[in-house]
Amino acid sequence: MKLLWEQLESVTLVPEIITEGSTGKKDYFLYGPSIIAEQKNKNGRIYKGHIIEREVAKLMERIQNKDAGGELNHPQSPEINLERLSHYVTEVKREGNIWHSKLKVASTPMGQIVRNIIDDDQQKIGVSTRGLGTVGKDGYVAEDFNLICIDIVGRPSAPGAFVSAILEAKEYIINEKGEILEKAYDTFEDKLKSIPKKQIEDYLFKAVNEFVRSLK
Repeated sequence: MKLLWEQLESVTLVPEIITEGSTGKKDYFLYGPSIIAEQKNKNGRIYKGHIIEREVAKLMERIQNKDAGGELNHPQSPEINLERLSHYVTEVKREGNIWHSKLKVASTPMGQIVRNIIDDDQQKIGVSTRGLGTVGKDGYVAEDFNLICIDIVGRPSAPGAFVSAILEAKEYIINEKGEILEKAYDTFEDKLKSIPKKQIEDYLFKAVNEFVRSLK
């Protein structure tokens, strides 16, 4: 599967700041459309409504378990890096084929950057979904799609289009436990590069076996 990014380019999130009277503590929230289905994007991909509905249901479970954080800007990996955590998804609602999300800005270093941007009121903010999946020749994203999170990104300058980005450099595998595997292939690839020519068959046999075992 490939790492898929999808961004609603014509949408800007609406910020809200809530101040607690007794403590003066400020909570920052962002609202707006985050996911769209049944519409071809600029890269020619289409997400079926029932797939998004399924993945949002999983996201709602993670929200209940306080495990629905996202990062600032696009990372190069499907894994969520806590050092780059900028916000938490607290709510997702469907309106037709568009899902609207509510994000609570974190008090982390990356979250503080988002807070400063909101306070400065000089830069619009958008969101981008991050997921893993395969795409058919007809442009439809397959049933194996997995929504990882909703990230905060800068709003693109060109309005009116639903733009996607795909990182083609790596393939990812999700095993039966739901674990995302990439290092298994990387390790196998590194082993192939270091195989002595005189012992290539023996080394190749061992490397393949280790790779297969790592997928179980």
